[in-house]
Amino acid sequence: MKKILIYAVTLFFVVLLNIVSAEDRRVDKSFLKIMTFNAEFLWDGVQPEEGRDTINFPWKGDPVKAERHMNNIGKIIIQNNPDIINLVEVENEDSLNLLNNKFLQGMGYKAYFAKGKDSFTGQDMGLLTRVDPIEKRIVYDNRAIDFNGLSKSVSKNYTAKFNINNIKISLLGFHLLSRPDDSSRKAKRESQANSILSMAMDLQKENYKVILLGDFNDFDGAKCCLDQKNSQPITTVLSMLKKMDPDDVSDNLVNAASFIPQGERYTALYDKNNNDIIDLPGEYSSIDHILLSPILSAKIVTAHIDHSFDPRYITDHFPVIVTLQF
Repeated sequence: MKKILIYAVTLFFVVLLNIVSAEDRRVDKSFLKIMTFNAEFLWDGVQPEEGRDTINFPWKGDPVKAERHMNNIGKIIIQNNPDIINLVEVENEDSLNLLNNKFLQGMGYKAYFAKGKDSFTGQDMGLLTRVDPIEKRIVYDNRAIDFNGLSKSVSKNYTAKFNINNIKISLLGFHLLSRPDDSSRKAKRESQANSILSMAMDLQKENYKVILLGDFNDFDGAKCCLDQKNSQPITTVLSMLKKMDPDDVSDNLVNAASFIPQGERYTALYDKNNNDIIDLPGEYSSIDHILLSPILSAKIVTAHIDHSFDPRYITDHFPVIVTLQF
């Protein structure tokens, strides 16, 4: 009994030390700016490369071109100056560290990487942050929760827990299965969303206020959040995740898109006819989202999507950015 007590006390102080030692490098701690950004194959061009040989992009296998792409991604991050960046389509920890150490030097970020299960594309998730997560780590979750007879895990995700301005906040970053209009993927993406919902509900039970963010590869069909061309989903992904506990309306998540004028709601380019021309309005849509617990959404002072660059030449996704004021 005595040994168990000593172990429990030791564990308590280890956890407490990790919380206390977590740094907060924000210049103004009354604000928190969060970005989700699909960087489109953030690779370093160095062999061996992640993913199958059949996966191709212009900077594959070329360190010079890969760093040029990385530099462009870094410039967009610097221009927006977020405190926390959820990065989608990261090759590996080396690529994330290269971006942070070479192209974001002096910005105050620390890099955290989550190795997932996508062996086909080789893509994973990364986090750059000025606020250190509790225990200074992020965690991949491989759970697969049944939804209508199908159980599918999310191959690219992480959970990061924070104590920010005395509020327990957890980020759940992820990248769901692609092709929002493909009916053959409907059930699989809904099952993935149900797995994410399970993670979010567990965090809520631990008294964390949750933020779900990343590339959902799906549309929000609610009137408040329709994208600029009124895209309608064929799945329940967004409605399911925003609802959280179906029996408790007080925990419904809020899409940051509701704070952005509809004409500006587009986060991705899909060049359907491959003519290298942006044919409007059909080739722009919103598939990247930031969903926040009510107590956090009430603190939003600005929300926008950065459309300052040409998505044909850097990345085919635009970053979504929200600023909270405490």
